[in-house]
Amino acid sequence: MTETISVPLWFVLVFGLLAVWAVLDRLLMPSVRWVLCRGTNRIIGKLNVRLHIEIQPFQRTKRQHEIVPAFHAYVYFRFGYWLARRVARLLCRVRLAYQYSDGNS
Repeated sequence: MTETISVPLWFVLVFGLLAVWAVLDRLLMPSVRWVLCRGTNRIIGKLNVRLHIEIQPFQRTKRQHEIVPAFHAYVYFRFGYWLARRVARLLCRVRLAYQYSDGNS
């Protein structure tokens, strides 16, 4: 019962980083979202007054009921573009060559 258990340093670092990420996700990100939504709603309010129109305030929906809750279009298309370019380069190779002509032909 009094034996010491040693844990590798990389293990402690990985779990430490995961803990910091969890704290930032649960405490810091909601306040950042609130600040961004507040600024956006303020701008929408000014536009409503200036243009005499009624734009609804910015509202966030919860992602838990979406089909793909963690879908990021930028990452998806960035990876898709990279993959399509690799496949296209594997399927066809374009070669450019210069042919000298002296005008006698």
